[in-house]
Parts: sequence; structure tokens; C-alpha cells
Amino acid sequence: DKKEMGQPSSLTKRFVNLRQRLLSLYSENVPSDTSNSSNTLHPLYNAQSPQYQALDWLANIDKLLLRHYDPGLVQRYVLAVMYFSTGGPPVNADTDLSQKHKGPWRNPTNFLAPTHECEWKSRIIDGAGRGGGIRRCDKNKTVVEISLYNELTGSIPSE
Repeated sequence: DKKEMGQPSSLTKRFVNLRQRLLSLYSENVPSDTSNSSNTLHPLYNAQSPQYQALDWLANIDKLLLRHYDPGLVQRYVLAVMYFSTGGPPVNADTDLSQKHKGPWRNPTNFLAPTHECEWKSRIIDGAGRGGGIRRCDKNKTVVEISLYNELTGSIPSE
């Protein structure tokens, strides 16, 4: 594969397989020239998009290591897109997602932790409405309620 300009991590085989699986979520055409990813409108080929950041996280940082055929992949991807779309700070393999920090997503919600998404919730228990994160999952571990209180910026993605 060609190296994409501005890509946050290496374009691994895992990245390509996950992207191929996630392409079905989008109506945009795949660009014929992917050598300059900052000029494309397709979110999975534009290294500046929250969608690309979420894909990069899934492929190269997330320690859960879901496969492209895993039934939970789309839910995990969509929640990661929401995180990056609403000002979630960059993460790497050493990021401590349980610590408080400044800016959007300042209260620890464990979003992007190497656990199932139903565990991505605030550990803050004192004070009403603090923290945020996943509020409720159904018996199939599908997220059904999210609390977005956390000084977020940006917009909720269409995914």
C-alpha cells in the first residue's frame, strides 16, 4: 500500500482490512488517487477526519484488537468517531484514559479504553451529572444510552 500523507500511524494490513469493512457505512466514492489524503472528501481516506482518526486508533492503538469480521467493530468505531468529532484529545498506546485532564473530555470516562464499550463510563459518583460516558447497554451489549456531559466541542457525527 502507498503511504498516505498526514497519516497518524503506519498504514498496516490491519488498517486496510478494517477500512475495507467500514467502507460500507459511507455513500462517498473511494478516491481514485489516495496519494494526497488531505484533499479527499472520503472520511476514511482523509487523515484529518475524525473517522480516519477512529480507524487509526482501532487499527494501530486499541489493545482490544477487534478483527474486521467482529460483530462489535461498527459500534466501537462509531463511538470512537464520536470521541474524536467532539474534541477528544489524541491518544496513543500509553494514554491513561482514567485520568482527568484539561479541555474537552476532561473528566475520565474511559472512552477508548481496552475494554468493552459498555465499560466506557465515568467513575465519578459524587455530584449529579458529572463525567458522562456510556450510561446503559442492553442484554446484547449494544449501547443504548450515552451521557455527553463533559465540555465537548465539535459536532455529533452522522455515523
